[in-house]
Amino acid sequence: MPERRAYPAIDLFRMVAAFLVVAIHVAPFASIDPAVDDVVTYTFGRIAVPFFLATTGFFVLARHRAGSILASRSFRSQLKKLCILYAIATLLYLPVTVYAGNLPDSPFAAFQAIVFEGTFYHLWYFPAAILGCVLVAFLLDRFGTGISLAIAAALYLIGILGDSYYGFACQTDALRGFYDAVFAVSPHTRNGVFFAPLFLLIGVVASKRSSDGSNADIQRMGLLVSAVLLAAEGSFVHGFGLDRHDSMYFMLVPATYFLIVVLARMRLSLNASWARDLSLWIYILHPLCIILVRGIAKACGLTDIITGNSLVFFGAVCLASLAVSLAAVGAKNAWRKRGCRRSNQKRLLPATGAPNKGRSRKAPYDGDKTRRQVP
Repeated sequence: MPERRAYPAIDLFRMVAAFLVVAIHVAPFASIDPAVDDVVTYTFGRIAVPFFLATTGFFVLARHRAGSILASRSFRSQLKKLCILYAIATLLYLPVTVYAGNLPDSPFAAFQAIVFEGTFYHLWYFPAAILGCVLVAFLLDRFGTGISLAIAAALYLIGILGDSYYGFACQTDALRGFYDAVFAVSPHTRNGVFFAPLFLLIGVVASKRSSDGSNADIQRMGLLVSAVLLAAEGSFVHGFGLDRHDSMYFMLVPATYFLIVVLARMRLSLNASWARDLSLWIYILHPLCIILVRGIAKACGLTDIITGNSLVFFGAVCLASLAVSLAAVGAKNAWRKRGCRRSNQKRLLPATGAPNKGRSRKAPYDGDKTRRQVP
């Protein structure tokens, strides 16, 4: 279980991960050399979502020392927050979905979108995190960490053969038939069943290893070696065209583990808690900002300058996403303060407001002939 202290390095990397997600959806090197995107964006950038999942395992699932995780109030509270965020994001993008004509055309398609694919192209993270958390909590309650890791690793292996290594799987009739059945239910394997559980459990394990006194140099070397091998794996997968979708790599597993542990062990004397909400809103809002930047560029006759240059476009989308997300965080904080103020005022009303017309409540006698104020 992580200590009850701040982890500023993890918080700061949330911002890096959020902008890596923006890069995945913009392809910043497309107008320079698409091969650079294959390595930088679609290989290194893929660590963003595993990192977010691992932080959920680190801070949410690893909190529980004893008793059922599924039955715990704190776990259910976090799950509720994820569901509310998913619902808000779905409603936010509903007009865009309607305008683009991408509404599900059947109840089953709606089920696929809500449970596996997400209601907009980047929102798949929320159902993956929700379903993954429930599955991992069940596994930990039933089997403990060791067996849960083995099951999650087996699921990830099934998933990776339907993702980055589908080029191998489709060569076999039996495997091709199996994945056809999988894709009939979930169009991708990067979901809450095959993808999310392993990274959530990596966060749980990393929470124990981050303060166990193990050699920090070995962990940093592990991160470096994992990053080099991840780059090699990405080049191999893209070079041979093996991927059906390139969200899952073998080397993402050790890279995510070492990244979380190294960041958790860093001691930075600063408060980076602001990055938690800000990175979340950048993740949620950046597709709207992609649309916004394209629209402004077209209206101003700057399409060739802004959207025609992939690096400039990426920079513009990042700045727009940061500005809009700062506004969203500010509005959320103002709303929260207003709610707290109202709550405090209501709490004080019985003591400072007009007398109740109904049955009166007497303050208890405290022994020194003074009356304690009724809360």
